[in-house]
Amino acid sequence: MLSEENSPQNKSKIIREIFACVKYKRIQKWSIEEDKILLELAEKYNYRMWNKISKAFTNKTTAQCYERYRKIKPELKKGPWTVEEDEILKELISVYGKKWSKISRIMKSRTGKQIRDRYLNNLDNSYNKKKFTDEEEKMILHLLSKFGPIWSLIALHFPDRNSQLIKNRFNYKFYSNLISINPNSSKEEFLDELKMFLN
Repeated sequence: MLSEENSPQNKSKIIREIFACVKYKRIQKWSIEEDKILLELAEKYNYRMWNKISKAFTNKTTAQCYERYRKIKPELKKGPWTVEEDEILKELISVYGKKWSKISRIMKSRTGKQIRDRYLNNLDNSYNKKKFTDEEEKMILHLLSKFGPIWSLIALHFPDRNSQLIKNRFNYKFYSNLISINPNSSKEEFLDELKMFLN
């Protein structure tokens, strides 16, 4: 029988809270003392029971506590990947497929996002990682003006590139250049200007 903490209803509630608190995450900074309390409580409750853990804070939701823990947990590594980590990651993908969260729980030292990015950007040899051609860059801009930043849809027009590679190229080549010229520009403004330019 499922415990209340692991029930589908509770998981649904946590997911709703994650989406509900996204806009508040930047506002509600965590203090060093709060981080310390969070780590102690996570250990006390065996890295579960986030509802109970969140009750120790007056201004944090269950989802915020869980997300913060994932970012500060002691075993989490940041920075370059080792050859050993790459080998472990490739082995786990051969067993579990592209289940980033599951692999993250097994590896413990990397988040699901780190794992996904590492695999798609560096280890997945089924995609072309050579420099984008001028034609491909024009196509990215054209499709971006047509669909907006729906990278998975744009990637359908590039059989040998994945959505992550295309998004990275856009952010590096186009959006970062715009920000260096006008730091107050948003991606929405960029897309509006792009549509006018291409029409």
